[in-house]
Formats: sequence, structure tokens, C-alpha cells
Amino acid sequence: MKTLAPDPLPGLRAPHLVLPSQPLPQLGDNLSLFDPLSRSFGLIGRKPELEALERWVNGHALVSVRVMTGEGGMGKTRLALELADRLKVYGWEAGFLDAQAMDEFVAQAGVEQWRWFRPMLIIIDRAAGQAQALARWLPGLARRAAQAEHPLRLLLLERHASTRQGWWPQALADDSSRCLLHPPTPVALRPLGDEARRGVLNATLASLGSPERVPPMAGQDAFFDRPLETLRWAGNPLYLMMAAWRVRAVDLRHLFPSARSELVIPLARAELGRFKQLAREHRMPEELLCHMAALVTLWGGARAEDVLAALTAEQATLRQPYTGSLEALVQVLGEAMPGAGEGRMAPIQPAAVGASFILGMLARRPYAENVVLRAWQQQGWPVVDSLIRAVVDCGNGPDKPPMRWLQSIVRPMPAAARWKLLSRLPAQHEALDGFALDLARELAHGLDAQAATPEAQAFNAAVLDQLARREEQEGRLSAAREARQGALKWLRLAEGLSGRWRHELALALAHNGILATGNDEIQSSIAQAQASLELRQPLASTYPGAYGPELAMAWNNLANALASAGEYDAALPPQQTAVTQLRQLEAAYPGVFAGELAMSLNNLALLLEEVGPQDTAQSLFEEAVDIQRQLSRNQSDRELGNLALFLNNLANWQAQHQRPEDALRRALEVLSLRRALYARKPDVHRSSLAMALSNLGLRHQGLGDHTQALAVLEEAVQLWQQQSHLNPEATQSPLGCTLISLGVSQQKNQALPAALASYRQAIEHLLLPTRRNRKAYAPWLQQAAKHYMQCCETLRITPEDALLEAVVGVVED
Repeated sequence: MKTLAPDPLPGLRAPHLVLPSQPLPQLGDNLSLFDPLSRSFGLIGRKPELEALERWVNGHALVSVRVMTGEGGMGKTRLALELADRLKVYGWEAGFLDAQAMDEFVAQAGVEQWRWFRPMLIIIDRAAGQAQALARWLPGLARRAAQAEHPLRLLLLERHASTRQGWWPQALADDSSRCLLHPPTPVALRPLGDEARRGVLNATLASLGSPERVPPMAGQDAFFDRPLETLRWAGNPLYLMMAAWRVRAVDLRHLFPSARSELVIPLARAELGRFKQLAREHRMPEELLCHMAALVTLWGGARAEDVLAALTAEQATLRQPYTGSLEALVQVLGEAMPGAGEGRMAPIQPAAVGASFILGMLARRPYAENVVLRAWQQQGWPVVDSLIRAVVDCGNGPDKPPMRWLQSIVRPMPAAARWKLLSRLPAQHEALDGFALDLARELAHGLDAQAATPEAQAFNAAVLDQLARREEQEGRLSAAREARQGALKWLRLAEGLSGRWRHELALALAHNGILATGNDEIQSSIAQAQASLELRQPLASTYPGAYGPELAMAWNNLANALASAGEYDAALPPQQTAVTQLRQLEAAYPGVFAGELAMSLNNLALLLEEVGPQDTAQSLFEEAVDIQRQLSRNQSDRELGNLALFLNNLANWQAQHQRPEDALRRALEVLSLRRALYARKPDVHRSSLAMALSNLGLRHQGLGDHTQALAVLEEAVQLWQQQSHLNPEATQSPLGCTLISLGVSQQKNQALPAALASYRQAIEHLLLPTRRNRKAYAPWLQQAAKHYMQCCETLRITPEDALLEAVVGVVED
């Protein structure tokens, strides 16, 4: 054990912070290659990220906190180790603070008075599980930061972090804590680039003694180029290493399985073989030793005494009594799973392999649920965190064992525990989104409608805000709007009673306006965006480091609200302010605010289409697309969806400025992206795919190709009709507009009766949207009516008076 803050004066009593010594990797076992501590080869492809961390360490702030996120295997721990190694050369104390050491530290009296006596880097992995400890520690650090004698850097590592939900708001609830953040938002570790992907593969093959190598550059062998570019796991260094391990003794043509499980399962089986061999060597029951290894992994690590205490119950469950020494069995297990600190055992790592090992030991066992529930009762939240990681890494589906086990834990949970669980879930992940939505709905259903204290009212608002986010992710906009309005109501009450929830109220006002649809709602959204901006300005003035980014987005939201009302001239200055502020943030923290900047550039370009220089609009669209292409390399739904959005807007601009061929190419790229997203989550991405098809139909029409246009527009109408069963209110206007385009191509293809039917349906679908927002939809309704009457005249059919009277009534109302 190494003391990081030695007592400088004999007899002086002060809180102490100690870092457990890190165990050396077990050379020769199946997984040592994948252990970041083994440093199997040099850091590859992370030079910009390492340089950014060094700039942060050498910054002027005496105390600074940084949050780095990335999916499992992306290289967070390896990068942090590299930083620690470099700082130690310059006399820094640098290392990891695990959950046990953190709990012991914050439990000390006077922890807010803790002092450090040399430059320090403290790395906290799996930070979500330590949110409460951080919430207790950070405000004291913030208050004493100005008096610090040496720099202190806290690097928090986690798979996910959202500034608006989950563990982040819990750990950084205090404004002073947020002021320690540099930058004020999480820094996402991006997927490796193509050259680095090849470098990791070749370095791994070399470490394994294989003579095989992949071509170092793209374009030399098409077999490698496409998978390395498109596979969702190809930018993850851990999975690249697993792929190389898998083919170490065979042909490289087997390098690229489509599913991650094909990479993980062989390693889990090899690890199972290692434990069985240990059991045979020590004449212990194989099933019992392997079961306990799975249990330690499920616990997220364990103390030797806890493992010894659990053995009796686990033996009874397995019906495998062991007459030998239980202490000896625990010792063998501890030597096979060495943890950080004396008497500690570590879970099987990497986490994906550990999850697969747990599944291999428990998934088909009739006693599995009882084992999991007992583990939860004994070890608490670390078990839940392990199951969440298992769902993400291995259990993609509601009927898979990790999800079933998680649900079995949730069933008897009280509301407070359910809220804590919901806060631990990723903001978005396809394997957990449905579970999170159900959990949020159950919590919302049980809220206290008579909540009278500010704290209870703020809790109601937080639950409803979570529900709104989850509903919106699933495309249920009406339900999201209702939940947001409820959250806003409760926050107004809480803020009125105490004044403590100004930040949350600002967020609620902003997000409540985003979902506005009708004329009245759009006008209300402008007022709410203005109110949100006014609330954020003093916060950003008092705490610029913490709230500067949110102020930039408040300007962006105000511009969006004004543009939705057709007030383009008024929207331009706030949008320009947002872009300016986001450019400054991106310059200060390269890559951190790239997504927000790309979105704001896209929005500014849309405004300039209406009121500004057209050449400037084009360059802004192209800049937004270029930034987003880099962000979308991680193949996430959000980043790919934004890329499709920006490409579509650029295609529209090109079509309007006599570049139809360029517009068609962009539209085809958009369609390819939307089809890929639809294949992942049809209900969520159906409307986006329908819109992409509708726009592609327009591009074909612009080139005079009504045969191609007819085919894609018919598919678009079918998708809109399917979507109308799920969300009829939001589908009416796009379906009506698509039916107009379909009717035009049907006319050009001499299908006049079909065109007449399309125009008639278009009118019916556009009547209600026009009543709600006449300025936006009256031109479309009038166009549908015009085509309808012309088609009637050509077919010598009398138009329906009632239908046309309805159009006139809505347009002239």
C-alpha cells in the first residue's frame, strides 16, 4: 500500500488518502494480453487524446476534474495508465483509486480538510458507482482549491455520462463541483482511425508470435478495407486485439466475424479451461471453483473473507459438498484473480469476457436467479452494475439471461432504489432502452401528486424528465411532451419555494419548447426558450466554466424556436452567437464540442438559406457534414442520424441551386444511412427512413426520372402509413406532403386515377396540421387542392365540394 498524502507533522491528525497497489498482470494466462496493466505493446492511435490529457494536467487550475467516457474496450484505462506513467517521471503521485479505498477515504471525519503534499493524478475508474462519494468529496475540494499548494487532477473514467441524467448530476450536483470540470462536459474517446486499427491488429499478432500481418494502409487489399471501415466493433482496440487472438494460428481470412460474441466467447471458454485446470491441480471440484470465479466477477470483485463466507450457501446451491479446506480454495481463487490490495480479488477482465464467463456458468442453470438475488443481497449495487455491463456486452434482448436477472432484482425494489437504478443506466443503449422506459413509467405512475416540499417536487420533476427523454428516444413524442410539461410544472413549484433549482428549470424550459408543434405551442416555446436563456445567463456569468456550454445551447434553442415560427431575421443573431461560442469552446477543448458545433452550423446554414448569403450557407452545410463524418465513425445511432440529417439539408440546398446530380448522390447516401438505422430499431427510425425516401423521390423528380421516383415514393407512403398507427398526429403532415409528390409522379406515368386518389388523401391528411400551423402547411394544402382540381378536370370528374370547402375554410380561417 502506498500513502499518497503522508502526514507532514508527527501527531497531526488529518484524513489520509491511500491508493491500493496495482497487481502485476499474470503473464502466461489467457487474458494477460488484454490487461491494460500488461502494456503488451505501445499506445497506438491515441496521440491526440494523450496530448489533450497532458494539456489538461499542465493547465493553470490547481484542482481540476476531467471525465473521459467510452464503451468497454475503447482504451480508457490504457490511456490513463500511459498518462500516469509519464507524470511519475516528473515527480507526480499518480494511480488508481478503487471503490473500496474511496469509501474508506470519504468515511473519514473532516474529509473536506484533506490536503496533498505533492502534485497528484488520481484516476477513478467506473465512476458511476462512486457518484455519492464524489458528491461528498468534490465540494470541499472546490472550496479549498484556491489555497492548494500543488496541482491535483482527478480523471474519472466511465462507459457513459450525460450531463442531464444518470450518475453525472448526482456526482456533480453542487455548482462549485461543476466549476472544477475541464472541460465542463464528458470527453468521449472516439473509435480508432483506419491506420491505428491496422496497427493494433499487427501489434497484437506480433505479440502472439504470429507471422501474419494485415496491410498497413487502406487500398492494398479490399478484403480488409470494408470490414475495418464498417464493422461496429472495428474502432474498438480491445475487440481488434480479440480478433487477432482468435486467428493467431489460422488464416487471416477469418479475422472479421460480424458479431462481437464470436470474439468474446472463445476467450471466456479459455478462461473457463484455466480455472478447471487449477481445480484439477489442487484436487478441488471444478464446478465449485468456476462457480465462485463467476460469483466474484458478478460481485465486481471481492474480499477474501466475503468469498469464504459465501462458500457454504453456494455449495448447497450446487449440491457439491466439498470436504477439503475452504480456506485453501479461497487462496487458490485469490491467486488466480489477484486484486488491488491485500486480500482482494478482481473480477475476470475484460468486462465483456467476464460477462460471457458468468453467462457460461449460470445461464442454463435452474438456480441462476437465486444466485443472482443472493449476490444482490450480499454485495448490493456492484452486482447491478455488473449485470448492466453484461446486458450491454452480451445480453442484447429482453429475453436474455442478464436482462431477466436484472428484472428479478428490480421487482421487489422500492421507488428510491428504482430511481437509483434508473440513474445508473446509460442515457441510450438499444439493449436497455425498453427496460429504462418501463422503469421510468413505473416511477412516474407512483409519484406523490401532493408533493409539498421543494425536494419532493424536484424529485417528481426529475422522474418526469427522465420519462420524457426515454419516450422521445422511442419516438413517442406526444407522451414525451406530456411528461415534459409535468416536469416543468413541478420545477416551477420547487423553484418558487426555494430558488435552488434554477439550472434544472432552465433545462426544462428549453426541452419543453423543443417538442412544440401547433401555433400556440410554438409561440409558447419562444417564450420558454427566452426564459431558459435568461435563467442561464447569470449562471454562466457566475460559473462560466460550468455553464458556458449550456448558455451556447440556450442561444441555439432560442434561434430554433424563432425559426419554427418563421421569424428568420430574429433567429439569425442568436444562432450566430451560438456558433461563435461553440467555436470558442471547440478551440479550447478540441473534439469535445464538435457535435454541438456541427448541429449549430447546420442550423445557421438553414437560416442563411432564408435570409443570408447562399454561398455562406453552402460552406456551413459542408463544414457540418465534414465534422459529423468524423463523429459518426463510432457507428452510434445518434451520430449516424445527425450525419443523415446534415447530408439531407446539403442535398436540399444543392437541389435548389441547380446541382441536381450532386443532390441525388447525397440523397442516396442519406437513404443508405437511414436503412441501416431502420434495420437496428424499426419503430424508432421508420419515420426517418420514410422521410429519406420522400426526399430521394424529389431528387429523382428533379432529374425528370419519374419511374424511379414512383418506386421510392410508394415505399415512403407505405412506411408513413405504418407509422401513422403508432403516432398519427406527427405523421399527418409528412404523409400528406409525400402523397402530393407521389401524385405528381403517378401523373407523369399516366396513372391518373391513382394520382387523383393520392391528391385527395393528401388534402385529408393536411387539413388538421394546417389548422394548427397555417403558416407552415397552408401552401402544401393549397398545392394539393390545385393538383386535385387539375386531375379532376383531366379525368372529367366533378370535384368534391365538401372537400374543397374544407380547404377554403382552413386556409382562410
